[in-house]
Amino acid sequence: MSFFPRRLLGAALLAGALAACSKSNAPTPASLPVTAQQEVGVSGTHLTLNGAPWLPKGVVIRGFVATPAFLQQSLPLTYRARQNFGLDELNAARSFGADILRFQVSQPALDPQSALYDAQYEQDVLAAIRLARQQGFVVDLSLQDETQSGD
Repeated sequence: MSFFPRRLLGAALLAGALAACSKSNAPTPASLPVTAQQEVGVSGTHLTLNGAPWLPKGVVIRGFVATPAFLQQSLPLTYRARQNFGLDELNAARSFGADILRFQVSQPALDPQSALYDAQYEQDVLAAIRLARQQGFVVDLSLQDETQSGD
């Protein structure tokens, strides 16, 4: 099977899994203690959170898609988003109903073997992830390796 049909099949399976989810009384990430381990899984046709059916609702955080220097020079609106990241943004995501955050991050800026590696950027990304998890969010990392990520 070629790459494209496999990708369509994967998308169809994910759509089916999400469609099969129903509302449940399962705990949401926000209702879990800050120190709780969050385990995302798949059971049959649905996603699970800590073993219970889960229909994730999330937002994308783009402010960490590249180093601040690159964002300031090339993507000023994204740089502004980076500057605004913090508890207020996480509270806004929570009020939207989000329980998962997808952080777009720069793969080359996180790779110590890359010429684009930035140790401070790595620490900033880790701090943002820590803060999101402390606020009860499930965190999904989306590694970017393209122009927008500084490559």
